[in-house]
Amino acid sequence: MNPIVRTGGSLLVIAAVAAAALGGVNAATADKIAERNAQTKQEAMQSVLPSASSFDTEVTVGAPIGEKDVLDTYSEGLDGSNTAGYAFSVTTSGFSSGLNLMIGIDKDGTVTGVKVVKHSETPGLGANAENVLSPQFPGKSGKLTVIKSGTAGESEINAITGATITSNAVTTAVNDVQKYYEENLKGGTGK
Repeated sequence: MNPIVRTGGSLLVIAAVAAAALGGVNAATADKIAERNAQTKQEAMQSVLPSASSFDTEVTVGAPIGEKDVLDTYSEGLDGSNTAGYAFSVTTSGFSSGLNLMIGIDKDGTVTGVKVVKHSETPGLGANAENVLSPQFPGKSGKLTVIKSGTAGESEINAITGATITSNAVTTAVNDVQKYYEENLKGGTGK
């Protein structure tokens, strides 16, 4: 038999066995991965809207709400049978693309929390958004701006040193979510 045909046949068998093994591993872990992703999302919603005791059905939007922001989903947070606010899942671009945020807005339109769910920002700079930016948002409302130095006022957020792009991206996403809430959900007008 020709050595090229024999080598090609061997490689074909190896590739088929590897593909079958990968398919089996994927099938065996897909449910567990989906379960873990749902749990992570639930924890993120609870952290940005702590006054909610449960969350209503998730609404898929998948539409732009700003220049770089896409509102993926939102869920109504309930305190008993009353609306506590909403948890919004947003994808934006900071220094890198794929910055996923969870943003909580209470029924009065005040930001209750911001959580970085997933990112590919620069380690040591934009990757610090969860620790440096997120704590600045709760209690704020209205259009927010980023400042590079000084003490932030009521409508200001201090930028992460060396990561102004990420700081602006997160703040813009919060502004876009507040605007979406005001125009579509405030007062129970949408769902």
